[in-house]
Amino acid sequence: VNCGEDAVSKTVIASPIMTYCATDPQSKETMLSRADGVTIVQRLDGSTLVEHADGTRMTTYYDADAGGDESDRGFVRVEHPSFAAVTFNRKTGACRTEFGNGVVIRSTNRGEYRLERSDGSVVDIAYDGELYFVPKSAGEEVGDDGELLSGAFVLHPTAEAAVRFAGITIRHDGTVERDSTGGGGGAVDRSSPRLFVIYGDGSGAALMRKRDVDEFLSAANDDSAAAILSESLEGVAGAKSITVLKPKLTARWTTPYAEKTIVPPGLRDRDFEKDAAAKKKSPLSGAVLFRQFVEYPQLDEENRRKVMDAFCRYLQWREDENRAEQSLQLHDIRSDDEKAKAAQLASQLKVRDGTLPQTKSGGLLRAAKDVYHGKSDEQLVSEYEETLRRSMEQEKRVVKRAVA
Repeated sequence: VNCGEDAVSKTVIASPIMTYCATDPQSKETMLSRADGVTIVQRLDGSTLVEHADGTRMTTYYDADAGGDESDRGFVRVEHPSFAAVTFNRKTGACRTEFGNGVVIRSTNRGEYRLERSDGSVVDIAYDGELYFVPKSAGEEVGDDGELLSGAFVLHPTAEAAVRFAGITIRHDGTVERDSTGGGGGAVDRSSPRLFVIYGDGSGAALMRKRDVDEFLSAANDDSAAAILSESLEGVAGAKSITVLKPKLTARWTTPYAEKTIVPPGLRDRDFEKDAAAKKKSPLSGAVLFRQFVEYPQLDEENRRKVMDAFCRYLQWREDENRAEQSLQLHDIRSDDEKAKAAQLASQLKVRDGTLPQTKSGGLLRAAKDVYHGKSDEQLVSEYEETLRRSMEQEKRVVKRAVA
C-alpha cells in the first residue's frame, strides 16, 4: 500500500478464504459462495451480481435499451431492503434513486436533478438553480408556444424574474407584473381550494370536485386490497353513498430487491416450511382507511337558478344587517373645526390626579376662554346647548331609520 510519495510501500497478503463454486446446468450461470457470506453470480449476458453478508446487493449489468453508444449502457445497481435503491451509469455518472413510495430522484454529474412523484407531478432543478414545478394536471412544463402550462411555475434564485406563474412574474424586489396581453398560454391554475362545511353538532364534510373523486375511485378500483361499497342514501332522492375501505399502509422509503434471489434456478432449494406458511395467509390487520362520499343528483337549470337566487338573497341580507349595525353606532356629527377646537380644549384641560385644574376666576368655561378667542360665558353655553340639541336630533333620526 503506497500512501504518498514519501510513504513506504508495503504489500499486504490477505488470508485465504474458503469458496465454493457451482454451475447451473440449465442457465449456465456460475455461483461462487465464500465463507465470509459473500455470494457472486456470473451470468452469460455479462452481468455480475454480488450479495454481501449484511444483505447489500450490487448488480453490474448492461442495458441495450438505454440508448447512446455501447460504453454508455453499463450500469451498477446497489440495493438493500432497508434503504432506497440506487442505480448509476458507470460512464456518465447519472444516478437514479428509487424509493418504496414511488418517488424517483434522477441526478446528473452536472448538478441537475429531477424528482418524480407517484401522482405524476415533477420537480426539475437545473444546474444554475432554476426550479420547475409541474403538477400532475399539467404533465409538461411548457406548451408548444413556450409558455407555462396550467399549474406549472418557475423559481430562479439569481435571475431578475424570481417567480413565473401563469402569466405572472414576481421579481426579486417584490414587484409583480402581469401579462397585459392575457398571455401565459391560456394557463389557468387547475388546483382548487379545499372547501369544508362544519355543522352545529361538530360534524363536517368536504365539498369536492367530481374529477377528484373519480381519480380516487379509479385508483381504488385498481387496488386489489380495497373494497368499494355503493348504496342509496336514505331520505334523499337520487343520492347515493360510496364507501371505500382499504388497509392503511404507511409510506415506505425502502424498496425490495429487484430479484427475490440471485441463486440460479437450477441451484435453488425448495423450502417446504416457507411454502406451507405462505398458503396460510392470515387476514390483514391494523389500521383501515375509511372514506365516504355522498353523490347528489346534478342540478337542473331550474334548481340551479333557485340556488343562485338564494345566494343572492343571503348576500343582500348580510349587507342589510351590516348597514343596520353600522347605523346603530354612535356618530360624531361635529364639523372638522369643532373637532379641532375640542381637541385643543382637551389639551388645555388635562386631567391630573383624577381632577380638573381650577382657575382663579373659577369654573371650567373660564379656563377655555382663551381657546375660544375671548368668547363670553353666555356664548360658550349657547354653543354647547346647540351642539347637544343637534346631536340628540341626529340620534332620533338614526333610531327611526333602524325601526323602519
